[in-house]
This record gives sequence, structure tokens and C-alpha cells, in this order.
Amino acid sequence: MPAGKAGAQCGGERSPAPRSRLADAIPRQPDTREAWRTFEASLADALGLLEEDEYLVIGSKRRNHYVQFAAQGHHGMWIEAASNAFIDEPADRLSDVQHEHLAALGWDGPQEFAPGPQTVQVASTQGNFFLDAAAPVPVATVARLACTTLHDVYGIPHPGDLEYVAFHRRGDSIRFPTLRLQRQVRAPRGGQEGPQ
Repeated sequence: MPAGKAGAQCGGERSPAPRSRLADAIPRQPDTREAWRTFEASLADALGLLEEDEYLVIGSKRRNHYVQFAAQGHHGMWIEAASNAFIDEPADRLSDVQHEHLAALGWDGPQEFAPGPQTVQVASTQGNFFLDAAAPVPVATVARLACTTLHDVYGIPHPGDLEYVAFHRRGDSIRFPTLRLQRQVRAPRGGQEGPQ
């Protein structure tokens, strides 16, 4: 047998043909960086589909860390990232370093509450980090900012650790299956579960 021929071993014996492994036919999950890139592109597509008075909230399954988007039609999009004003669990509250990172990314705010004798504390969008994006909204850049915030600031390791809720101002639920995230189902108005 000529030297260098496939399957030949020293001494002229043929080596066994390589055996295919059954598991090699099963696609593997992409690495974390690729998963975030894929999610970022899907998020940009979803943001481009939001119409006026529609909302999309993407957040951690385990903590009250989220980014939310409110489409304003010809007036752009209001975008928020959770701040300590809406994070109740002490262990989940944002550190000074996380606040600095959010500011370095370009988020505005937040105007968090400083309790005082005359202060009335109410829930307000003023308490979150925010951006008021003009139309046309650069959805790819907004998606990148959201993903960087979720991963780098809030420490969410993988898009599989996220869930979403989307709805119209009237309360109608909206589905975005292309996000490939668990959808959080909101209770219908009136607090009753199930069909009305």
C-alpha cells in the first residue's frame, strides 16, 4: 500500500474507518456571545414592529432588572432601564459602579427619590434611567444599548435568562415569538385569570 494513503498504518494494516458518533448529528447551542448577537438582532426587529402606544418589557426571570420600550409613533420611543427606585430586594439593588456604567452608556437620569419630610413617594417613570429617542428610532442601536445594559450592567449571563411582556396601552397582549424568550402572561384587567 502506498505511503500516505488514507487508512494505512505502519506495517501495511488498514486502520478502521472512523466511526460517526450519533451525538455529532445534534446541533449544539451557540456560545454566549453568539446568543447575545442573535438576540440583539431579534430585538431590533421587534422594536421596529412596535406601533404607537405599544410597549415591550424585557427583563430578568429572577430579578427586577429590565429594559422597557414605549413606542410613540411619529414622536419616537421612550426607553427605560430599571433603577433602584423600582428594585425592592436589597441584594438586587444597583451599586454605584452599575450606576456609573449606565451613565457611561449614555442613559439619562434617574431622578431617584430622596425622602424628606415633604416628599410624597409615588411610582414614576422619572425614577428609572431613560432615553427619549426621536423618530426615526435607530432600533439596531437601541437593541445594542438594551443588550449591553442587560448583560454588562445587570449581569444577566444569557438571553435564556430573560422573559418579556408586550402589550398595547388598551391592555391587549402582543406576541413576539422571534425573540425566542419566555413570554410573561399578564392577568387581564380586573385581576381575573383566564378568558373573559
